[in-house]
Amino acid sequence: GSFEINGEITADNGEVASDLTLFIFDLSGRNGDIRVDGLNGEITLSGLNPWTTLPQQTLTAEHLDVGLPLTDLSLTMALPGDDSLRIDFASAKLAGGRIVVDPSVLQLRPDGNAMMLNVRGVDISALLEDVDIPGLAVSGRLTGHIPVRMTNGEIVIENGRLDADSAGTLRYVPTSGDVPLDLDDGNMELVLDALANFEFTELGIEVNRQAGGSTELGLHIAGANPDLYDGYPIEFNVNLSGDLDKIVRESLAGWRIPEEIRKKLSGF
Repeated sequence: GSFEINGEITADNGEVASDLTLFIFDLSGRNGDIRVDGLNGEITLSGLNPWTTLPQQTLTAEHLDVGLPLTDLSLTMALPGDDSLRIDFASAKLAGGRIVVDPSVLQLRPDGNAMMLNVRGVDISALLEDVDIPGLAVSGRLTGHIPVRMTNGEIVIENGRLDADSAGTLRYVPTSGDVPLDLDDGNMELVLDALANFEFTELGIEVNRQAGGSTELGLHIAGANPDLYDGYPIEFNVNLSGDLDKIVRESLAGWRIPEEIRKKLSGF
């Protein structure tokens, strides 16, 4: 890829003014664990100290890997010149669905930022491909919201909620004794028997994460196993642990992006 800057910079009585346009053509690159491919955009810079853009600047990217693969990204944003990044619209495809970000203002430092992630129709089976849980297969799509904020450099999630759009299936037959369910031994056998071939009518996941802690995922599921108790309806709640936390941890790695932008801008 490539980029170019066109325009002019003028100085009058010590005051510097700019009228520059940054053109980005199919750029790709990596910063730590974050990789972007096919980045394109046209950004009009109305000031350089501090960096300032006109409103409604647009960037697109074919692929952004922040631990989970996002594709077909679209971002409408502005740098108001007050050390912040204003997001008017952001959207990306994930696992056959879409992630849409509410309008937000992010400070170009990690602490104090907050953002609402709206999840629409994400395919559960595709989402679980990056999670190493042998014996687990789920069909269905998730829709919901995940409110995220930064506190003391840590990601915090309070009362996130994802629900299945419709009925589906969940089959879990563990191949080892390491089961990512927080259950006592008395209930473990019953739950595993039910999940061996579970046809759910309801499936919901509550998502919470404390600063400095692991992600807590609470699963509510209702339905029946046709092979258990003649298909008698079952409803239960379990806490998920283990490698499932990887989905949340890695998908939110992109929260480092505003801080990386600040570092890059301060280098000019």
